[in-house]
Amino acid sequence: MALSDLTDPLAFAILDVGEIVSTVFVWFTMGRKFGSLTKGKNIVTYSLSPFEQRAFAGVTKSIANMARRVRTQLPYQLPAFISGILLYTWAMEDFRQRNRKNPKDFENDE
Repeated sequence: MALSDLTDPLAFAILDVGEIVSTVFVWFTMGRKFGSLTKGKNIVTYSLSPFEQRAFAGVTKSIANMARRVRTQLPYQLPAFISGILLYTWAMEDFRQRNRKNPKDFENDE
């Protein structure tokens, strides 16, 4: 049986080129009607209509959880953040001072 002789795309295909080379299972097929575009073996999917879902379910719990996580990580993150800001401000001020012109170089210009 050749691959082109298959009528059902989900059937086993035995390819023979002199002998049985391999058994191929076509896992997914396209071109079906909308809603069942793919079909797989032993794959079960469930879905819930968007009209049956609660859009903001658990929002207050997630905000409280985020606040708790930030509060627990703050002692570890804050010293590095503050030292980074101090290092940046020191470096920018040092850069400005080093790039200033020396006033003694321009005393006799007239």
